[in-house]
Amino acid sequence: MEPGIRIDDWRAASAVAYHRVGSAVPETTMTRPIQIVFAAVLLTAFSSAHAERVYVKARGEVDLTPFRCENIARSENVKRLCYDERESYVLVSLKGIWYHFCGVPSATVSGWKRAASKGRYYNDMIRGNFDCSAASAPAYK
Repeated sequence: MEPGIRIDDWRAASAVAYHRVGSAVPETTMTRPIQIVFAAVLLTAFSSAHAERVYVKARGEVDLTPFRCENIARSENVKRLCYDERESYVLVSLKGIWYHFCGVPSATVSGWKRAASKGRYYNDMIRGNFDCSAASAPAYK
């Protein structure tokens, strides 16, 4: 680079390279849309290749792929609720710690989602009623 020339961004750098060697590709009106499409393809490939996994207390790591998860916005205690209807198995994040419950009917989960107080519903209807050990919990790959 010549003394006194300052390159402020990549466009200036590519313009200088194009001017000096004549081999760089100048930016066209199609460059930005192509970059956006390429980024979207990469993000999609990356997100599908890396499924979300959570660490469940008294169980270990669980892949959330077979679960239907819902973020809970208006609750101090219940942050996220995930349900695998086929296995009647619930994973719930309570203040950031994941717990699991076995044999939970879909009607109970629906009632929990509709409850005005998710924490109160948990205390009254879930806690102590659907406990399961790691051995009795469904196996996930």
